Amino acid sequence: MNLSRLLGRSPPEIPAGGRAYTKLHDGQWSVWVEADGAHRKVSPSFTRQVVAYDYLDWVTGVVPSFEYPEGMA
Repeated sequence: MNLSRLLGRSPPEIPAGGRAYTKLHDGQWSVWVEADGAHRKVSPSFTRQVVAYDYLDWVTGVVPSFEYPEGMA
């Protein structure tokens, strides 16, 4: 399933001077954006680190879309 097509939108934006990163909390991985000293979660939670990194690649523009691996996240 292509999450970007399903949601009908582009990946979350990273403000100028901001950065995106992955974070592990309570056994769940997610992608966060830090900008102007504020941190906000921009992804769903994933149980697999590799899926969070795939999402991060989509957010940062490394890949054109994010493929959500059904049953694998």
